[in-house]
Amino acid sequence: MPDILSWVNNHMHSSNWQIFFSRKRKIAGYSIIFLFIALLASLFKTFILEVYCVTSISMMPTLLQGDYILVAKYSYRIKTPEYLPYTDIKIPAYSFSGAKPVRRGDLVVFEPPLFINGKKILSRNAYVKRCFGLPGDQIDLYGARLLINKKEIKLTSYTNISGKPDTARLYVTIPAKGDSIDSYKIRTRFYQDLIKGEDHKVDLRNDNRILIDGKMASYYVVEKNYYFLIGDNSNRSTDSRIWGFLPESNLIGQAIMIAFSWAEDECSWSKTIRWTRIGKTL
Repeated sequence: MPDILSWVNNHMHSSNWQIFFSRKRKIAGYSIIFLFIALLASLFKTFILEVYCVTSISMMPTLLQGDYILVAKYSYRIKTPEYLPYTDIKIPAYSFSGAKPVRRGDLVVFEPPLFINGKKILSRNAYVKRCFGLPGDQIDLYGARLLINKKEIKLTSYTNISGKPDTARLYVTIPAKGDSIDSYKIRTRFYQDLIKGEDHKVDLRNDNRILIDGKMASYYVVEKNYYFLIGDNSNRSTDSRIWGFLPESNLIGQAIMIAFSWAEDECSWSKTIRWTRIGKTL
């Protein structure tokens, strides 16, 4: 037995064993550094800056298909993730005020409203449009004629299409947190989607009664601030004219720069580079 213990002791102190444990320590050290860098990158992407690819023509000529835009996620609201990374598991999320408020004319990156035309939208893809209306603003829209607080704003379009823009008149006040919506508005599509998006049930009865969460209601108090967004290429843009108001909680950030651009219709790494667009501020 003493001979065995002596043999083990001698070999544990041999150069081969020292090299083995030295390599183990190096691997452990590199792993810690890698995990730390990955954590910093994830935090940077979640709270500071992220790159998004433009895949539609709704923002021409400001943004083209194949543009990669840099989005400042700290601009409007700083939000913690709603889902565990790479899973569909929902977790408690928190949000805090960002560096500045949304301004008219900002290029806003956002997730779509939770309800559109009464249907729940499962896709949480990111979109980009220009902000035209802020909470409390009055919108008077008739075809390509847009008045915001009685001041006319010209809508533009940069693609030729058959047909004409929707000529139905839209006259609304963009909801602000604490606003009271009367029973007439509750019966309209935009406001029903808003109430459902704030996690309430709306039931319109044939006898003109309105039930919200099973209780009779003659009004509804708005819980969030909302915005009105339109694409620069207005004739080819699906935006607030179609799906209504965008809740503040759906804001991702402000598009601030074109980080990269491909001269093709799709975002791919095998296309021609648009050198003149790289670095262009928005």
